[in-house]
Amino acid sequence: MTDVGHGSREPQPRLERTSVRVVNRLYLIAMGSLLLAGVCLLIVNQAREAMIFLLLGGVAVPLMALTERVVFDGITLTRTGLMSLLHRLVSGEKLSLRFEEVELVETQAIRTLRRKGSVRYRYRTEILGKNLRFAVSSGEHATAHLFAGLSPNRARKA
Repeated sequence: MTDVGHGSREPQPRLERTSVRVVNRLYLIAMGSLLLAGVCLLIVNQAREAMIFLLLGGVAVPLMALTERVVFDGITLTRTGLMSLLHRLVSGEKLSLRFEEVELVETQAIRTLRRKGSVRYRYRTEILGKNLRFAVSSGEHATAHLFAGLSPNRARKA
């Protein structure tokens, strides 16, 4: 006799998570502004306040910028990082976008010239949908993984 498992299903293949850094010039602006304010405070002999601004601009803002990523798990695009965590704690909303809710994906290839004449490509991609906008920047390999993760879902939906 064969054993028939009632209610058991074959395990679904696990989709690979792909993550790409977020493009956000506001971090660069905030870092520069905080560092400039810290130096100005040092000039006018406000050492305690200057140290706060310099630490925020030199440590906290770069840490926030380095942790910001967009993660695609095969079903949902989710923004992760310290600012996303802060946004979730304050508003109670998670910055995520289901694949079906994506309205527009726009990619720009940016060519850079390296030493010895080699050319490198960076890709800037904006993903829009449901009043959310994700802008990611990546090199050739990360972009290939991101779009490879998106393409099986497109095939399944068609």
